[in-house]
Amino acid sequence: MTNTVEKKTCVETLSLAADLDRRVALASIRIGEILVRGVAVWRSPKGSLRVYFPSYKLGGGYEDAIYLPEELRTEVEADVLAAYRKARSEAKKESTQ
Repeated sequence: MTNTVEKKTCVETLSLAADLDRRVALASIRIGEILVRGVAVWRSPKGSLRVYFPSYKLGGGYEDAIYLPEELRTEVEADVLAAYRKARSEAKKESTQ
């Protein structure tokens, strides 16, 4: 007997930003019972995407407001980027119709 578990995305909401801004999307993610708002997707000048978790100013730098184990953080970042790409492609489809 095999149990198949459908992997669900942790992204609850994702809103696209204007194309002129480096921040291209803002997401809310759910990990268990914890809801994290303000997860940002930024585009570098070279075009690569990066996910940033909420942070706060501490001294001369910034500290992450939430710490995740490396493996979980990687999964969350992948989910956020996949949700961004899906939302962007859907937005392009709507604009061409």
